[in-house]
Amino acid sequence: MVRCTWVNVGFMVFAMLLEGVARGQTSAPPGTGPSGPPPQVPADMTAPPTVSVPVAPPATAAPPVSQAPAASPAAVPPPVPTQMAGQGGSPEEMPDHDRFVGRLGITVFDLGTMGASLPIAPASTVPATPNSVTTPVVGIRYWFQRNMGFDLGVGINWSSGSTTVTSATNSTSTDVPSPLGLALHAGLPIAVYHAKHYSFLVIPEAAVGVTSETIKGTGGAQDQDLSAWGIQVGARAGAEIHFGFIGLPQLALQGTLGLLLQYGEIHWSSGTNSWGVGQWSLQTTVGPHPWSVFTDNIAATYYF
Repeated sequence: MVRCTWVNVGFMVFAMLLEGVARGQTSAPPGTGPSGPPPQVPADMTAPPTVSVPVAPPATAAPPVSQAPAASPAAVPPPVPTQMAGQGGSPEEMPDHDRFVGRLGITVFDLGTMGASLPIAPASTVPATPNSVTTPVVGIRYWFQRNMGFDLGVGINWSSGSTTVTSATNSTSTDVPSPLGLALHAGLPIAVYHAKHYSFLVIPEAAVGVTSETIKGTGGAQDQDLSAWGIQVGARAGAEIHFGFIGLPQLALQGTLGLLLQYGEIHWSSGTNSWGVGQWSLQTTVGPHPWSVFTDNIAATYYF
């Protein structure tokens, strides 16, 4: 009985060992094969270490930018004309003419035969060459715009007197001729071009003049009444030159040439006798001599 028991135990142990071996062959641990574990890799052939590349964090959406309200356009001053301010806009570069826009100038006008020497009838009972009364015209020039202004002038010449003769017994006084000349002038100067010290002008103009004189009769003779009147219209063109190049821009000389249409009448009367002559003329403002350009066509202006 004892021997049978030990035989059974041995047989059971042997069966258990066989079962364990069978299980080990069918379920090997991971990484092992039938031929054993994988061969060892030498240290110098190991794979290079893995390099970790830093990755930027995902960009977050920027907060919305609030747009500033559109600024209202600033008030822009009116542009200054290039001629008014000069090329650089400084007063030193301003044309002399622009300094006197809106300012008054005193001027002496040259009106040719109208004003410089107004005709008057001769003291004669028959028509003859008329005499003249010198009547310079002085007035103002005012530029109310940069390119446009006006001229107004008046000329007057009047004289009166008497001659007294004294003897031992009596004294005699006789009036001398008392001529009167009066001229009125108006013009519209237009500046069509400007430079630093001069402006080119075109000037439509008109003038009217009258003269009169009375010659007292002597020895019972009747008085003689002499008179004349005339009107002229026309235009001139030329330059007004300022003396800014010598530091005196207020002073300007105007040299012009023009064409004038004129009508005039002269009258003489004495008692019941009288005569009169009327005449049209179209003439340039230049006299018969070459130097007349300088002596008959120059006017001076001083601006304040």
